Amino acid sequence: MDRKPKAIKKTASRSSVIREAQALYRTKLSIGNTRTCQCKPTHINCLEAKEWLKSQIGVWQFFYEARDILDKDVHPATFPISLAKKVISLFTHEGELIVDPFVGSGTTLLAAQDLNRNAVGFSL
Repeated sequence: MDRKPKAIKKTASRSSVIREAQALYRTKLSIGNTRTCQCKPTHINCLEAKEWLKSQIGVWQFFYEARDILDKDVHPATFPISLAKKVISLFTHEGELIVDPFVGSGTTLLAAQDLNRNAVGFSL
């Protein structure tokens, strides 16, 4: 029985879906996880000091954009892409890997892509 790897189904410009029945399911994938920014090694993120301080004070406000999923019939636990962007930018650098073990509708993956982070998500 010859098991050749099947083509990966493209769902977006940079994302792929690998199903359990595919030969690639148990294959190691090379996903980038190193910083590509010019920040100092001691910095916790790529934000400027002023931006960091703004994030630590007050109440965060988020607005939905056209790409956000508002329909709870599509997924019951949606949140704005801007919320995911805020959290990702506070704790990661460009080029690092974001892992979302409960990917749901993929909001975190979109935010990571917008912020030049690598991302992988898992869902049932």
